[in-house]
Amino acid sequence: MGRFTPEEQAALVRRTLRHYDENAESFWEGTRDHDVSQNRDAFLRALAKAPARILDLGCGPGRDLAFFRSLGHDVVGLDGSARFCEMAREHGGVEVLRADFLALAPVLRGRRFDGIFANASLFHVPTSELPRVLGELRAALAPRGVLFTSNPRGRDVEGFSGERFGAFHTEGTWCRMVEEARFVAIESYYRPPGRPRDEQPWFASVWRRAPVDAREAFEAGARLFDAGRFWDAHEAWEERWREEPDEVERRTFQGLIQIAAALHKLTATPVPDAASAGRLFERGLAKLDGASLAGVDLASFRAAVRGFAAAVGRGSSSAERIPRLADTGGEPPRR
Repeated sequence: MGRFTPEEQAALVRRTLRHYDENAESFWEGTRDHDVSQNRDAFLRALAKAPARILDLGCGPGRDLAFFRSLGHDVVGLDGSARFCEMAREHGGVEVLRADFLALAPVLRGRRFDGIFANASLFHVPTSELPRVLGELRAALAPRGVLFTSNPRGRDVEGFSGERFGAFHTEGTWCRMVEEARFVAIESYYRPPGRPRDEQPWFASVWRRAPVDAREAFEAGARLFDAGRFWDAHEAWEERWREEPDEVERRTFQGLIQIAAALHKLTATPVPDAASAGRLFERGLAKLDGASLAGVDLASFRAAVRGFAAAVGRGSSSAERIPRLADTGGEPPRR
């Protein structure tokens, strides 16, 4: 399996999507009654909450969108085929995003899902791009989020089958690549069920987003915080806070979360909630008293936030004065 130039990638995407656009109706007729209950059940068992926020990645004409919606889940579809997107909106009655799998990041930015259902879709991703794509999906998952995949198995070869590009991995190769993308296996199986292995062309697997360590969580949140994406920083830090065993670091993460939440209230609403933000600043600053995290001394950051919070209380703050971790000595150590 080799690498493709950007021009080659664009060409294989166009060719594959053209095939689906031109055969959308026949694809719907051929798959609308296909029994994928085994896959749906495995995915739903692994979800940590219900109703859940679900992304159907490669939703096609919308069969599974309609099913998940019928159970009360908050579901969004995504497909690269323009015709599939039209049909999915009609059949599923939900929001459907249009994007090819090699350009997911701009479409998924700022969204968080409890589960991503990638049924017969990720095998269209060239092997060289799979680590990046899996990383983008991981970033779109909430803490303890679930990724379901089902792909036609093969002998680690890729290329065109007719007009559709596909990468056909062995079980070992697929599992290694998903694990390297920071997922933990929950279960896997071959399908259809009840048949000899040579009559089971599909390999399905269920994965949970692996927790990040304290350093990784702090650095990820710091980058988002300094970019003004305070709610995203809140979520990056909250993932580690929920699983942090050290009480001091847990308290420090909570302080950062509260400061990020305060800034979100000041910057993300038409009418800033200064009173609520002030209370969050107070609680967050108390937790950062004398704190350090992941080898970073947060004293100067705490002092800068205290000055900003005081300005908010006087009604004289401005966006330009919002503290940044990088400006106050809290820049994460470079790797």
